[in-house]
Amino acid sequence: MPPGDVPLPNSLVPGNGAVRPVLNTSGYGGGNQMPTPTSPADGSIPFDSPRTITGGWSVSGNSPVDGAQNADGRLGRRYESNASSPRDPSTPRDAAGYWDRSTPRDRTRPNGRPITKSPGGGTSRICKKCNEPLTGQFVRALLSTYHLECFKCEDCGQIVASKFFPVDAEDGSGQYPLCETDYFRRLDLLCHECGGALRGSYITALDRKYHIEHFTCSVCPTVFGAQDSYYEHEGKVYCHFHYSTQFAQRCHGCHTAILKQFVEIFRNGQNQHWHPECYMIHKFWNVRLAPNGEPLEPPEVEADATDEERSRVREDEDIMEEKVYKIWSILSSFEESSAACISDMLLHVSNGTYIDGVLVAKRFIAHVD
Repeated sequence: MPPGDVPLPNSLVPGNGAVRPVLNTSGYGGGNQMPTPTSPADGSIPFDSPRTITGGWSVSGNSPVDGAQNADGRLGRRYESNASSPRDPSTPRDAAGYWDRSTPRDRTRPNGRPITKSPGGGTSRICKKCNEPLTGQFVRALLSTYHLECFKCEDCGQIVASKFFPVDAEDGSGQYPLCETDYFRRLDLLCHECGGALRGSYITALDRKYHIEHFTCSVCPTVFGAQDSYYEHEGKVYCHFHYSTQFAQRCHGCHTAILKQFVEIFRNGQNQHWHPECYMIHKFWNVRLAPNGEPLEPPEVEADATDEERSRVREDEDIMEEKVYKIWSILSSFEESSAACISDMLLHVSNGTYIDGVLVAKRFIAHVD
C-alpha cells in the first residue's frame, strides 16, 4: 500500500510477482532416510565408492553373519573368496569357488535348470536369470546367483553388480535389482536439470525438482536459494535482472518493468499494461511519468551482465517506484484536504454563517496555492 492517506482499491493492490522455491529435506540423506543401495563392497565402505569387479562376488540381502539387517537399515553385503592360498586362474574351482575360467559359458544350452557336476563332484551353480551354469565371474545377490552380464537393472538393462537397489516384485516372486537412476525415477526424485538422483535436500519449483546447486537462472549461473526469489517465463526460470530486462511487460505510464500485479486495459486499439499505482495517478489526476510517443522496448543488455549493471537496473526501478508512491501520496492527501475545505465551506453557507464560509473559502484558496 502506498504511504498516502488514501489506500489503493483492494483489486489493485500489487502482489508479489517473484516466487520463492520450496526447499525439501526429505530426500535421500535427509531426515527420512531412504534405502541404501546394496554393494559388493564391504559394509564399511560408502555405497558411492563402488569397487571394481575382481574375482567372485557375493551380494546378499542377508547380513554378513546372522541374516539380520545392519543398524542403519542397509542390506548386508558379503564378499566371498577362497583367499587362504594362491590359486592358478586356469585351474577350475570347486562348487564353493566363485569363478572357473577353464570352461567357457555354453550359450547354446536350452533354458532350464540342468544339473552339472563340478570337478570335485559337487553340484554347479545356476544363473537365476538364464538358467545356465555359472562359469567365470558371477554375482551372488537377492538370495540367488547370476552371471555378471545377467545381473542387470530391471528397467534399463544396465549391469548393476557394483551397486543396486532391491525391489520386491509385484507378483511376489522375489526381488529384482534397479540401478540408482531408475530407482529414484520410480520415486519421482530425479533432478529436472541433470537427471541425477535427488539423494539429499532439493528444491521444488514449477512442479519440478532440482538439486539445490542446479536451480539456476536459465540465462546466467545465478543460483536461487530457498529464501531467494525467481521469475518464471514460458516454463523457464530467470533471475530478477534477466526477467526485468528481457521478458517483463513495460508499464504504459512509466515505461519500467512490471514485476508484480498489473492493470490491463484496451485503449486506442491496443492492450495497455500499467502498474496499479501508475494507472491510478493517471486516471484520477492525468499524471503520466513517461513522455508520449516513446517506445515501450526493454533496454538491450548482455547476458553476462556485471554486478554494477544489475544494481543499476534495480536502482532505477526502485527510484521510479518511490516517485510514483510519492506522487500518489501527495495528490491523494491534497484531494482529501481540499474536499474537507469545500465541505466546511458549503456547510457554513447552508447554515447562514456566511462570514465563516468566506473565511473557509479564503483558507481553501491558500491551500490550493
